[in-house]
Formats: sequence, C-alpha cells, structure tokens
Amino acid sequence: MVFADLMSSGTLTCQSQLRIPSSNQDFLSIINKIFVEKINSAASLYAETILGQLIALLFKSINSQNDILIDDKSTETHYLSNLMEEIKTSLK
Repeated sequence: MVFADLMSSGTLTCQSQLRIPSSNQDFLSIINKIFVEKINSAASLYAETILGQLIALLFKSINSQNDILIDDKSTETHYLSNLMEEIKTSLK
C-alpha cells in the first residue's frame, strides 16, 4: 500500500490535474505502457527520479468517450508541470 500511504501522507506537496478528452488511444493501451497498479478503471504510478524527486500519478478512465483524468502529486512543482506537459503531448 505504498502508493495510498504516499498520496495521503502530505509528503508530496505539489499537485495538479490533467484531463485528456477523447484520446486516440484507449485507456487500457495507455496504462499498459506505464502502470504500476491497476484497479478497475484506474491505474497508479509511483516513482522517484534520479534526483530524488518523488512523484505519484493516478490515471482514471472517467467516461465512455475514453476521456482520461490524471491526478498527480510531487515534491517539485516545476518537475511536475513539465512531466504533465510531456504526458499530454505523448497521449494526443
């Protein structure tokens, strides 16, 4: 339960959210590339960068049109915004 503990601990102080409307790829195809844990229509990812920055992502399939909602938390705002932009670009 490392992911749940990390998400609720307050250690990750920066947060943002990204919604990708009607992605060209279905939810399962996307999370098969990146997921750590999948439960129903959500997948979570936890990582630590080589610089020691912690990041946690939660990918959720939110409706029948394949919209994806990505919640993220990290210890670094700048790193998090760059990562979300990379994800947004790669999933278009």
